[in-house]
Amino acid sequence: MIEQSAKLNEVNRVGKSASAWISEGLIIAGLPAFSYALAYAYEEGYCSVFNIPAQFIEVGLSDVLLALGALISGVSVVFLTANLLYMWFLPRALSSPLGRSLARISLVALLILGIIVLSALRPMELIIYGGLFLFFIVMELLFPLLTQRKEQSYSAKLAGQEEIEGRVDTLYDLLNRSMGRQAMTLVFSVILLLACSFYAGVGRARRQQDFLMPVGAPNFVVLRQYSDRFIMGRLSGDGNMLAAEFRIEPLAGSNVRFPESFQLKRIGPLVAAPPTRLEMPEKHVIESEMLRDSVPSVQQDSAHAGCTEPTEATE
Repeated sequence: MIEQSAKLNEVNRVGKSASAWISEGLIIAGLPAFSYALAYAYEEGYCSVFNIPAQFIEVGLSDVLLALGALISGVSVVFLTANLLYMWFLPRALSSPLGRSLARISLVALLILGIIVLSALRPMELIIYGGLFLFFIVMELLFPLLTQRKEQSYSAKLAGQEEIEGRVDTLYDLLNRSMGRQAMTLVFSVILLLACSFYAGVGRARRQQDFLMPVGAPNFVVLRQYSDRFIMGRLSGDGNMLAAEFRIEPLAGSNVRFPESFQLKRIGPLVAAPPTRLEMPEKHVIESEMLRDSVPSVQQDSAHAGCTEPTEATE
């Protein structure tokens, strides 16, 4: 525990000088750019479900303002919840090794629960995240039973494992000393918020059931609308399966090929078919086609040569 306190004091001392460049003005100035990144991450998550190429994504001013509002409201809710937990639970829980282990497990559980709620995970993804969570529990609660066999009580085993881990410098400790605690908190917060925005877009696409369909084109469905165009996908014959085919149609007023009227139909949730693989011809087929194309030119050259010989002889 003494070594951990010394390491924490060293991190705080170095962190004050390393994170001196972070100021409130810099954070406020970076909010519009970060809001744009959040809006783009949301669109990327939404389009990834339907395999819409990233070059079709467009982020407008309204998307940035919505992302900024969601950021402010989300951070406020998280801060108030964390403040209540800190007042009622954390001070007593962090006073013992078992309480600290349970606090870390609870934090990981909240992160995984947030991903499940936001992105509407599929069964295989639930199995993967559940396996990772069980592995974390085993390493947190059962691994000290193997490494601290000499200790009698379970609390002493956890404390001994914490002491061993406190002596080891991890990549997190190195970044903490070089960047400072405030900078590290800011970086991890940015990564976490971008991930939440991406998973929110994924969950929105997976849960969506109502889609616009153009009248007279029952096989096409509007997947996304941007400033001046629709991105449409084609329904295959397998019910709610989307084929790997997209059409970009302009909005009404610019030579629209589709009818200007649409119907809102409940056909979701939609599942995107995997992209089709382009079958390239084999090498000998290409060489034979090139040879076949070159034969007429050779015959034409010989014909021209045969026509010029009598001319020279006549002269």
